[in-house]
Amino acid sequence: LANVSACDWYDEEFELAGLLIGLAVYNSVVLDVRLPVVLYKQLLGYVASLEAPGGADEPVDLDDPAYAINLDDLDDIDPDLAKGLRQLLAWSDGDVESVFCRTFVDDADGAPLVSSTSDATATDDAPHSPDDPVTEANRALYVRLLLEKRLVGDVAAQFAKFAKGFARVMKGASGMLHKLVDPRELALMVAGTPELDFELLRANTFYEGFGDRDPTTVPVVREFWRVVLDDFTEEERRNLLMFTLGTKTAPMGGFGALKPPQYAPFKIQRAGPDSDRLPTSHTCFNVLLLPEYDPPSKLGRMLRVAISNAEGFGLQ
Repeated sequence: LANVSACDWYDEEFELAGLLIGLAVYNSVVLDVRLPVVLYKQLLGYVASLEAPGGADEPVDLDDPAYAINLDDLDDIDPDLAKGLRQLLAWSDGDVESVFCRTFVDDADGAPLVSSTSDATATDDAPHSPDDPVTEANRALYVRLLLEKRLVGDVAAQFAKFAKGFARVMKGASGMLHKLVDPRELALMVAGTPELDFELLRANTFYEGFGDRDPTTVPVVREFWRVVLDDFTEEERRNLLMFTLGTKTAPMGGFGALKPPQYAPFKIQRAGPDSDRLPTSHTCFNVLLLPEYDPPSKLGRMLRVAISNAEGFGLQ
């Protein structure tokens, strides 16, 4: 949602996007969709009120980056602006007003900077107007208001639709999420963790169709793990995950979490004797079907062809 320049989005589509994210959370489905953490902060209610959704009895430390909007959130969307604002806050070599020449407006659209979440003057020394220069004394206020505008105010209408779609799926549970997870944990529930430990995946793999044999000693299985661990590039490993699991990331908790009842385990199933058929998969069940190639050295070539030419459906 941070970058929609490639297409035109309408209110109903933001609501649909929220509904899809809600379905992913509700059904423990990992999506290859990286949304800004600030969006999850808003979904959990921390940004809108600058306090936890539970009210005054659950105050939030506004200096805690897990909750308050901050420059790390802006990094996800506009890293150049975030870098410039950090320089503004850290500047000590001369007069801030004459060096940065900023006033309380957003240079991108000329809009005045006013608080979208609370009384902007409640914790600052003096009120401000759009024509007031940014000085050493008020630069923190300027940065705070610009963050609120860019990350909250400018997308308020779209976020309201997104949140409505999310709540349609989660219903009453969406109001309880803040008691169970923080914003980064919710992001991991949706998109999984980018760190991939394939040794852990091997340790948690199930096997089917190999009869009374120890599947880990079957030549084609041993060749599979040799190719994946030693020969595949990082991109090929992620393509294998997409081919088999329907996502290029591991679920929250890593590959060790691929266990019932929350997730279907990763399973390698024998798909008959040696043949010239490519490996196939059932992504809904995390099953990879491998013919028992003979010689096993055929597997690397066949697997690369399969994962490089697979096309399914998903979010674009």
